[in-house]
Amino acid sequence: MKKKNTALIAGIVVLALLLIFYMILHNSGKEDSQENEKESETAFETDIDDVSEVVIQSGDNKYNFTKAEDTWKYDGDESFPLDQSAFEEIIKKFEKIAADRTLEGQDNVSEYGLDNPTVTVSLKDKDGNEQTLQFGDTNSVTSSSYMTVNGDNKKIYMVSSTIVTSLQFDLNDLAEKEKFPSISDITGVSINKNGQTFTIAKDSASGTGWSVTGWDGTKKDAGSSQVSEYTKPITSMSWTGFISQNTEDLSQYGLDAPTVVTIDYQVTETKSSDDAEDNSDQVYSDKDTASESENTEDADTEDKVTVDKQEILSIGSQTEDGSYYAKLANQSGIYTLSESVVDSLLNAEVNQFLSTYISDYIFAYLDKVT
Repeated sequence: MKKKNTALIAGIVVLALLLIFYMILHNSGKEDSQENEKESETAFETDIDDVSEVVIQSGDNKYNFTKAEDTWKYDGDESFPLDQSAFEEIIKKFEKIAADRTLEGQDNVSEYGLDNPTVTVSLKDKDGNEQTLQFGDTNSVTSSSYMTVNGDNKKIYMVSSTIVTSLQFDLNDLAEKEKFPSISDITGVSINKNGQTFTIAKDSASGTGWSVTGWDGTKKDAGSSQVSEYTKPITSMSWTGFISQNTEDLSQYGLDAPTVVTIDYQVTETKSSDDAEDNSDQVYSDKDTASESENTEDADTEDKVTVDKQEILSIGSQTEDGSYYAKLANQSGIYTLSESVVDSLLNAEVNQFLSTYISDYIFAYLDKVT
């Protein structure tokens, strides 16, 4: 009986100790939470709708942007096609910047890279009030960047480094690129390079339905699978980068005497019966023609029509990274195309288009092959 009482008392003591230990941990957690709340504060905030001018300096790059009638423009070149949504995403970073931690009374700002800031941003509102943010080094442990507001080095904020990353851009990254046309049903490709021409085209006289004419003028039948492999990169082609809207001096891009690629293709469009009658240059399939005749009584009937289209692509010299300067005849901007796509397009040879297919004869019935 005495042993049972002793065990019971010991159990009660252990339980009491566990409760005390739990309370200590619980209160400690509260204190830590309260301490973190104290450390976290708003380092900077502004009404971004009132911001009318932004100056961003990152390294050797300094960009000035102004807003007029709710549209942002790059002051260095008013023709620059600034992507409004992309730039506004950057501006939103300054709506409210939270500090993970605040350092006060620091004597040596060089320890934080603020004597030579990585990025400096000046924001000016409609009334001319200006505020300046400077960003220094990034802490390798916390991944926070050091920031000061309006040159107050006595108060250094540790803020998210993603803010600094978003400000370290190249101007052309903010350009709104024209979309490369969607090309699918290609009927021909012609390349004019250094006074010579290379062509692949649909050819009803060819046994394969395609013909290829080499740089020396030699014409041969082209295999359809080989043509498909060659034209596939064209159907997924897109601009890799924006260069300029200024086309006054094309020589600096090698576009004053370019290699010219002419791409013929077809698209299927939906038109009303009245519109279809006015387009004599359009090509109709048997199915589309039948559909048209069935609905001639209805003036509002929509018909599927096949329309011939053409894109003329000029390709210039190469950039430092190997990309090619390029421009479409019906677009205003100068862009770049990837090296691999352009090389596969321009370095075509007749032999790569020759079909390896012989015939569909049954081997058992075959006497000879000529």
